Amino acid sequence: MRILKPSGRGACILPHGVLFRGNAEGVIRKNLIQRGYIKAIIGLPANLFYGTGIPACVLLIDKDGGADRKGIFMIDASKGFMKDGNKNRLRSLDIHKIVDTFSHRTDVPGYSRMVPVDEISDAKNDFNLNLPRYIDSTEPEDLQDINGHLRGGIPERDIDAVDRYWKIIPGVRSALFERSPYPGYSQLRVAASDIKSAIFSHPEFTTFNQSATKLLKKWKKANRPVLKTLTRSASEALVSPSPLSASEALVSPSPLSASEALPETSDSSRSACASKTSSASMFAADSESAGASLAL
Repeated sequence: MRILKPSGRGACILPHGVLFRGNAEGVIRKNLIQRGYIKAIIGLPANLFYGTGIPACVLLIDKDGGADRKGIFMIDASKGFMKDGNKNRLRSLDIHKIVDTFSHRTDVPGYSRMVPVDEISDAKNDFNLNLPRYIDSTEPEDLQDINGHLRGGIPERDIDAVDRYWKIIPGVRSALFERSPYPGYSQLRVAASDIKSAIFSHPEFTTFNQSATKLLKKWKKANRPVLKTLTRSASEALVSPSPLSASEALVSPSPLSASEALPETSDSSRSACASKTSSASMFAADSESAGASLAL
């Protein structure tokens, strides 16, 4: 903190203990929070660095505007990694998600949120910055239906769980499932091995896929010339797998330059494009997996 000028910024990679330990560390942490110097905290996966297997976090310090800072942006990125030998490694998509979420201060359930200082200083938290206190990243429990296993059939609640797909292509649901003799259950109209082909050949899915493809082509046509002008150094800053580069990218303006350099397309249209294409690609896999496993 001493080497930073009054408007200075910095990033420190530290063990998670600094977020919750008491005594002298607790006093220091409380002082930093009250002064508004902590801008963000990013939790990283365990076993990421050589010489230690404990998880680490990135503390982003920003003295500029500290007096007016009313919250700390927290990201729990501990589950975004891939195995690389006996260590874990951040993938390009993991780094991009961290940078994009931090740059836009996006609240993502189970991943990130802006935590008010009032909540941190509340008596129940007492300036404890342990990420699980503020972000619940636990995976939902996979409920097993005993009646479904014994009598056969797919619980309606499991089918309703992917309601975001049925809202887009409602006819696919009726083409895949029919009522079971048991209330609250359905059964497949088609064989488990034919689920994918039944979805892909359905008129509603075909129409949706065509509209998503058209939107993607429009986005590519508008932005490909701009993307081709990016320098090699800018591209590497966006996709570098190095943990050090990841922390540097979080406090560097270069990742933003790529997204800000897309004036032809609004944030909403880019989000719609990503949402439509991901829904089209994920729908068949989700439905096939659910139908096949529950039909056993």
